[in-house]
Amino acid sequence: MDIKDKLAELIGQQKPYQWAKECGISPSSFHFYWRKGGMPSAVNLRRIVRHTGCDMNWLLENDDDR
Repeated sequence: MDIKDKLAELIGQQKPYQWAKECGISPSSFHFYWRKGGMPSAVNLRRIVRHTGCDMNWLLENDDDR
C-alpha cells in the first residue's frame, strides 16, 4: 500500500481536495501526494494524523519495504 492508497482509505467517500482543505493542506501540496505519489512533508503528515487519528507509523510505512 503506497501513500495514495492510504490517503484514499482515510478520505473514504469525501471529495479528496475538500478533505485536504479540512486537514489544512494546500491544493498544490495535496496534488503532489494524490496525483504524483509524493510523500507529505512532516507538517502535513502531522495535520493528517491530527485530522484522522491514524497512526503516524502506519502512514509512513511502505508495504514494499517488508
